[in-house]
Amino acid sequence: MSSDGAVRGYRESDFTALMRLRNASAALAADGQYLAAEALRDSLERPGYRPEENLFVAEVAGGVIGYAGVNVELALGRAVVSGYVEPEQRRRGFGGALYRGAVKRARRAGAGAVHVNVNERDEETGAVLEGHGFTVIRRFVEMDVDVSALAADMPPRYPIRGMRGGEAARLADIQNRSFDGSWGFSPNSAEEIAHTTSHPEARDDIWLAMDG
Repeated sequence: MSSDGAVRGYRESDFTALMRLRNASAALAADGQYLAAEALRDSLERPGYRPEENLFVAEVAGGVIGYAGVNVELALGRAVVSGYVEPEQRRRGFGGALYRGAVKRARRAGAGAVHVNVNERDEETGAVLEGHGFTVIRRFVEMDVDVSALAADMPPRYPIRGMRGGEAARLADIQNRSFDGSWGFSPNSAEEIAHTTSHPEARDDIWLAMDG
């Protein structure tokens, strides 16, 4: 790695830089606002996750220029790794150093495999991962729908209402049974769902069909 840089664990003071890098890696909004600060903070504070152990940053001259995050899913025997290095700082060894830190963390946590999601258009990242021994094991299709063209509403078979406070365990049970056996799905706990839906505005986006 370049001698003017270093890789270390995440600190709270890195939050703004992490949000900028996360948005750049998503490549979904040029203004860097695709991931709101509240959403990132909720992700870092979710139950069972410790950012100081699972997040690594690379810095040059005191500025954060890259990150690697580890999401351990022991129920699946794996860890999912994500990361990003600013384009002008690439080919200087920072990506490799971040990757090695993430893999060491995954091993310590007991994960037997590391998975990374890569956009098929990101040929550079794909080539780097292949150089580290990764191979393609699964392809995903991104789908969307033009909601302006949806058919007229049909009467639902069951009454539908918004989620209410105190229903986290119910939603976790439905989700886990619905996606049981789906590749890559890690079961949710009621505690995790309660954290995700702790704000009333978050529950506004969740609808439940009721039978009795």
